[in-house]
Amino acid sequence: MKTLYTLLLSICFSFSLSAQLADGSIAPDFTVVDINGNSHTLYDYLDEGKVVIIDLFATWCGPCWGYHETHALGDAYDMYGPNGTDELMVFGIEGDGSTNSECLYGIAGCNSSTFGDWTEGVPYAIVENTLIPGLYDLAYWPTIYIIYPDRKVYEMGQAPLATIGDRLDDIPALSAGLNPNLLSFKGYNGGSCDDLIPDAPYYLINNMGETAITSATITVTKNGEEIYQENWTGNAGSYALITEIQIPTQIITDNTVFNCELSNINGDAAQSRDYTSHVTVKNNNVIHVTAVADDNVGSDNTRYEIQNENGQVVFSQALEAGAGEQTYTHYLPTTGCHQLWVYDSGGDGLSTMMEARDGNGDVFYVNDGFLGLDVQDFNVASISGVNDLAVVTAMQLSPNPVIEMLNVSLDLEDRSTFNYTIVNLEGKQLITNTFNGLTQGQNQKQINVADLAQGLYFLTISNEEGSLTKRFIKN
Repeated sequence: MKTLYTLLLSICFSFSLSAQLADGSIAPDFTVVDINGNSHTLYDYLDEGKVVIIDLFATWCGPCWGYHETHALGDAYDMYGPNGTDELMVFGIEGDGSTNSECLYGIAGCNSSTFGDWTEGVPYAIVENTLIPGLYDLAYWPTIYIIYPDRKVYEMGQAPLATIGDRLDDIPALSAGLNPNLLSFKGYNGGSCDDLIPDAPYYLINNMGETAITSATITVTKNGEEIYQENWTGNAGSYALITEIQIPTQIITDNTVFNCELSNINGDAAQSRDYTSHVTVKNNNVIHVTAVADDNVGSDNTRYEIQNENGQVVFSQALEAGAGEQTYTHYLPTTGCHQLWVYDSGGDGLSTMMEARDGNGDVFYVNDGFLGLDVQDFNVASISGVNDLAVVTAMQLSPNPVIEMLNVSLDLEDRSTFNYTIVNLEGKQLITNTFNGLTQGQNQKQINVADLAQGLYFLTISNEEGSLTKRFIKN
């Protein structure tokens, strides 16, 4: 079953006083009629490759009037709108239902209060609509959003003309040729402490390539089993929507992987794209966090914590600015519900994807950039042990505590090779290397840990079959 729909403003939406739409969210579509009787549909402008700015204001709002009087939006519309470079559309949206239409034009007949004639000298469309503030989670007046052709919305604030010009330069670039893009996956995507999850996957796919897409075979699978397929045809130009797919509710009781594949694109069997989304309800206690912090991050600005079910911080890790991709491994001591808290206190965000997996490789958290705070729960259902590596019948560390040379005794059922890693309590990898030439039976290896600071550490040996972890103390 597929559902195609447009969010029309005849539907009632709740008004939120808690938070704006998060930067990078998908802008809800709307169709409105301006005060001159002209109809406008947001996605129509985005499909044309235009950037759209919406100014949500109230006639009684002093800061709204102050920004209005700078004429920044009017000047931007004159410069970049239809009579300029034709890359911008602007809407002024008066959204307070307690004021009447006369308040837009001045004091005469206004049933509340107004700062003057909001229409005088304004070249862009002015709309009276009380539903858009709820649709866009308005938390305060004024709120100014900028929406790019890929349908992602960002709060712009009361920006001057020069800044608006700079923001227009941020329009997402198209790639050469074919490039269907997963714009949004709605439904549960990540980890969960619930043991029964009703989930109705939803896919929104657009075209981020220079070549129009006219046909494709679209297949959705759940753990490799096909649950949806269609032969799609249409004419999706650059930035335009290709399709919206609503999958019937699935009951998730175990780790699940949904995959949406577009194949035979434009009749070319060699052209295909697939998009994978994970739902994890069971994790083991080995947690790998991979991320890249931007170059501007300051001390404690971009960091994460792992909390146990009692809210206690088990691990805390700040990301290193300019260090490139960095991976931290944590060994949680207990089972139960945990939470990953990701902080961007500096407001400058992650420069690329952040991902968390457990020791089995199951993904329970993915984020490709955010501002502020993000929280993901995950359930630790098992503690990794010797059974993860069947070839190892015993592993002993001595002396423990150790001062300089750590002896590693391995009793193996067969010849093998292992990578090994030593991490500290914060999960930072400090020593990595390989044990080669291991034979069946008893094997003795040494690791020089003299340079480690005093404290508790974890030694993990691993190969393609699994991993095994032991603790030791450095004196």
